[in-house]
Amino acid sequence: MLDYIFQFVDKVYFHIGATNIRSQVAIGRLGAEKVAEENVAYVGEAPRFNFRYRLTKGDWH
Repeated sequence: MLDYIFQFVDKVYFHIGATNIRSQVAIGRLGAEKVAEENVAYVGEAPRFNFRYRLTKGDWH
């Protein structure tokens, strides 16, 4: 899937919950780096703390 998207863009951002350690480790193994921490408001729920990761085409290959 990432091979496909990198045909059209140079970087992809992933928003991962701060408590979702498994996904954070997995995205780090792909070469992504954490670039931001933010509170995200969800409809009908309390805001949750998320991390934003960036994966560039160069880091992917």
